[in-house]
Amino acid sequence: MPEPADAILDAHVHLWDTSRFELEWLAKVPPLAQRYRVGDLTAAIAGLPVTGAVAVQAGDTAAEAEWLLDVAARSDVIPSRVVLQYAPAAGAWLGAVQPVINRAGTLPAGVRLPLQRRPADWTDLEGLGALLSRLEEHGIVLELLLRPDQLAVVRDLAAEHPRLQIVLCHLGLGSHEPTASWRAALAELGGSPTVSAKISGLFARSGTLSDADAAVRSAVAAAIETLGPHRLMFGSDWPMSTLAGDYAAIVERTARALPDLTADESRSVWGRTADRLYGSTAPR
Repeated sequence: MPEPADAILDAHVHLWDTSRFELEWLAKVPPLAQRYRVGDLTAAIAGLPVTGAVAVQAGDTAAEAEWLLDVAARSDVIPSRVVLQYAPAAGAWLGAVQPVINRAGTLPAGVRLPLQRRPADWTDLEGLGALLSRLEEHGIVLELLLRPDQLAVVRDLAAEHPRLQIVLCHLGLGSHEPTASWRAALAELGGSPTVSAKISGLFARSGTLSDADAAVRSAVAAAIETLGPHRLMFGSDWPMSTLAGDYAAIVERTARALPDLTADESRSVWGRTADRLYGSTAPR
């Protein structure tokens, strides 16, 4: 079984404090309807070589964004980068979180579009053109949280914005099965060098543990073949992943899902790709 690298930069964690802001979707996931703060993450990774994390906003309100940026600024190591979520707002290229960014005077490492409830062609999203142009201008990563049938338009967007780094959350797959149509859609992105993906959010599957791990191995193999290890990165999806196992178990199961990699390829998956794409928290 391939071993994780000596240092892990987790490309996908969430933090929240529902005493400070609401996350409506948590009503559907009662086991997670509590606070998950830096101290909880630190406890979860104890004994593992996790040196940093990319904290992805779980909702899209300004109050949550402000809290998350403050948490990141006060944390010595974890989380070390922040991705904010986009919700359209008139006259604001960053959407609803724009006032927070204006007050902070810095830009996030990434911006995520939650697209799962939109049609297959989601490019009519309000404010998308201005957002993509500004992200490209400032060197900010665009993250896409989408369904497999929504992958088809990504290649054209990448061609239209050749300096924009695009990251597919959860391999553009999530808890869906790695079907032939998903493989074909991912293969179309093989020739788009600015498109990368997170090996994350893949273990919350129904069925037996062995069946779930087999599906993840199949998905990871397809991603390695299509994008290559230098465009892939590990993300725990903590604390969502706690529904499937503790942090150490997610790391172990991810390692088992990977094919044999060179030392250089392994370092890319376990941290170097994320470090290259998301950079530091220095003001932009």
